[in-house]
Amino acid sequence: MKILYVIEYYYPHIGGAETLFKTLAEGMAERGHIVTVLTNHIDNSKREEILNGVKIKRLKFPKPKRFFFTFFSFPFILSYGKRADIIHSSTYGGVFSSSLSSLILKKLSILSVHEIWLEKWKNVSLISSFQKYTGAFQEWILLNLPFGLKVTESQYTLDRLNKIIRGKGIKIPAGISVPENLKWNKKRGEIFKFLYFGRPGHWRGVDILIYAFCEVIKIIKNLKLILVLSEEPKREFEEIKILIEKLKLSNFIEIKKPFERDELFRFLMEVDAVVIPSISEGFGLSAAEACALSVPVISSKAGSLPEVVSGKCLFFEPGNTIDLKEKMISAYNDKWEFIERKDFSKESFISKWEEIYMRFGE
Repeated sequence: MKILYVIEYYYPHIGGAETLFKTLAEGMAERGHIVTVLTNHIDNSKREEILNGVKIKRLKFPKPKRFFFTFFSFPFILSYGKRADIIHSSTYGGVFSSSLSSLILKKLSILSVHEIWLEKWKNVSLISSFQKYTGAFQEWILLNLPFGLKVTESQYTLDRLNKIIRGKGIKIPAGISVPENLKWNKKRGEIFKFLYFGRPGHWRGVDILIYAFCEVIKIIKNLKLILVLSEEPKREFEEIKILIEKLKLSNFIEIKKPFERDELFRFLMEVDAVVIPSISEGFGLSAAEACALSVPVISSKAGSLPEVVSGKCLFFEPGNTIDLKEKMISAYNDKWEFIERKDFSKESFISKWEEIYMRFGE
């Protein structure tokens, strides 16, 4: 089959959705399907290349890239879509143009819905007042665009989606792939290391983690918080650096640039606990990967995370810095809960998507 993916960002951009779609696109190419990705161009990337069997076309737009990609990717999607059996898009960039193109071309359109905010927009920090009061309406419009199929990665997101589109969505759990030869078994060192890795976006709760860590460090001094952060969204990244300076935590918090996946997994072997402070989560790829490597995880109860987290873990109420502080102290004192391991197979993930494509795309 000929599959066209329309994704706001793709590798080498770092993020859960990017990792998920890279896994899916390369999995489909490996199974003999013809795969093309249309995405935003980012610095230090090629405008066009074939990577692991996937043809990538990166469109160069001015800032704000999300706005231009959403509306001005239309002629490119239309052109590439003519040669495709399926147009598969992802929330939120490019969704409008993908939907319109598929209607004109009479091609199957699929929308991956990673998470749903709606009423949560008004309570999010680090975003403008305009976003707080228009975000829910914009999101509702996008989720009601006429895609042939809408798919989530978690039951939590599916339940929310089905209330909006009247029970027409389906769930395909995300698939992860971690090295089989890596398994966390770190011996405790002099400094206890907490780690967050991912985007600094307003929904990820990094500011909440920093405030909680500030309180913990007043009680326990031999701690370090490592933030492996992408520099996008730029405004939130800068806000985090300012917050660290404001709270005088520069000696205790280290910011690192994102690693390649294999390097990241090896780095996870060197920390004592991963913290997932999300205030909203549609699946939680970082949590799933850490748990698959047996790294202890402190996670919020936001969204789908209770479906994903397993092994040695602790949960706290989303946005509650006091609760997170107590759980970080418990982790330091080696007081963990244990949940039976959960498996998110990469092969199962790819097979289920292939079945959907074959069933609906011919």
